[in-house]
Amino acid sequence: MQAMKLIILFFASTATARLLRKPKTQKPNFARLLVGISSNIKANLTAQLTSLQPPEFSTDIFGCALSIKNGMDDLRLSYTEVHVPTVIEQACEFSNVYLELGKSKEKCGSLLTALKEEWSGEQNYHRWCRKVAAAESEAMAKALKKIDSDPEAKKLLGSCEKACPKIAAIIKLGASTAEVFMEAMQPPAPGTTFKDLLKKMTEFFKKVATNIGAVCDEHKAAKCTLDSMHGACTTMFDKIGLPLPIIDDITTRCSEFEPCKSACNGVFEKSQDFEVKSMMMQLFGQPISEELTDLCKSYQRVDECYKKPECTHVLSRFEHSIEPMEKTCEVVEQPCFSKIATKCKDDAEKWFGKADDEATFDQQTCTDKFYPWVQLKPEDEKKCCKEFGSLAKCAKDLKCEKTLEQVMYITPDPRWPEGEVVECTCQSEWKDNIGGEVCPGGNVKDHFPPAFH
Repeated sequence: MQAMKLIILFFASTATARLLRKPKTQKPNFARLLVGISSNIKANLTAQLTSLQPPEFSTDIFGCALSIKNGMDDLRLSYTEVHVPTVIEQACEFSNVYLELGKSKEKCGSLLTALKEEWSGEQNYHRWCRKVAAAESEAMAKALKKIDSDPEAKKLLGSCEKACPKIAAIIKLGASTAEVFMEAMQPPAPGTTFKDLLKKMTEFFKKVATNIGAVCDEHKAAKCTLDSMHGACTTMFDKIGLPLPIIDDITTRCSEFEPCKSACNGVFEKSQDFEVKSMMMQLFGQPISEELTDLCKSYQRVDECYKKPECTHVLSRFEHSIEPMEKTCEVVEQPCFSKIATKCKDDAEKWFGKADDEATFDQQTCTDKFYPWVQLKPEDEKKCCKEFGSLAKCAKDLKCEKTLEQVMYITPDPRWPEGEVVECTCQSEWKDNIGGEVCPGGNVKDHFPPAFH
C-alpha cells in the first residue's frame, strides 16, 4: 500500500496544481516532498503489518478512494476538468512517482491510465484503489516472477493478453491468489501465539477479498468470456492450476453483486472490514474501548449499503447483525461511554480484561465468570463483585452510572447479556452505585439446570 499512499499525497498536494504551469522537464516541488516522507510511510506500513490489531481496510481501499476523490476534486477546482487528465498523464514522468507506483514508467502509466479512465467514467475510485492494491502486492510480484521464469507460460500469457486483456488480468489475479493461499498454508514459526495466527488469518482474508474484488472489476469490463476466450487463456488457467468452474462461479457471483457494487462503492471492503472487526471483538475485544467504537463505525458503513435495494439480497448475512449492533451502538454513541472508557480504563480492564496486545486468548476475566451458564465460585464472586463496585463507583463519579448499566446489558451480546447476573449477584455494589430496584426478576442463573454450571 506504500505506492497507494504516495499517489494519494501526490494528488492531495497543492504542488500538483502547478504542474501545468511548469515545463515538463522541471521537477515539481511535490517530488521532493515524496522523497522526504518516504521513510515515514515505510515505517507506518511496517508498524501496521507487524501490529496485532486487525487490518484497517479503511486505510487500504475505501480510505484510499476517499483521499483520491478529494485529490481529484482539488485538481478539478484548480485546473478545470479539461486539464485533469494531463496532470495524471505527467505524473509517471518523475522517477519518485513511477518507482513507487508500478516500479517502471510502463506499469505506472498503466495504473494512471486506469485512473484517468475512472475520472472520465464512473469515478469509482474504490475500483482503482483495488487495482493498485492487487497489482502492487507481494503475492502478485511472486506470481509474475514465476510466469516470467517459464518461457511457455510467458508466451501463453502474452498471447492471451493480446486477444483478451481482461481475461489475462484475471489469470494474473488467480496466480496471485494462489500465492496468498500458499503463504497461508506455511507452518507457523516457533513462538507464534494464537493472536499472531489470528492476525495472519485476517491478513489472508484481506488479500483474498482484494483480489476477488479486482477479478469482479476486470470481469465487468471484459469483452471475452470464458467460452469465447483465446485458447492460450484456457491453457494458462490450467497451467496455474485454477479450474474454470471456480472462475465461472466467482464471475457469476460478481454479476449478482454488480448492482450493489454500483449502488454502494467499496461494499466488498466495507463488509469484510466489519466481519474482521466483529471477529476480533468477540475474541479479544473489551466492551468499553475504542475497538467497540470502531466496530460501530464499520457497522454503519455496511448498514448504509444494506439499506440500498440493490444490496439487501447480496448482504443477507448482515441482517443477523442489525438488531444486536443497533442496540450496542446506541450505547456506544452516548457521551458517557467515551468518558467511562477514558476515565475508568483501569477499573474496566480489571473487570472485562485487557483489550490491547497484552491480552491473551485464554485470559479469565470476571466477565467470563459471570456468564449465566458458568458456576461461580464463592472466592471469584467476592473478588469480582469488589472489582465491579470499583468500576461502578468510577462511573457514578462521572454521573455515567446509567450508561454503565446499559453496557452490562449488551455484554457480551445484547441477545444474551450478563447484566442481570451481575445485578443479582453483586446486589449491594449495584444498589450503591447504579441504584434502582435491584434484581426484581431473580437471578437468571437460577433458570439454568446444574448441568450447565
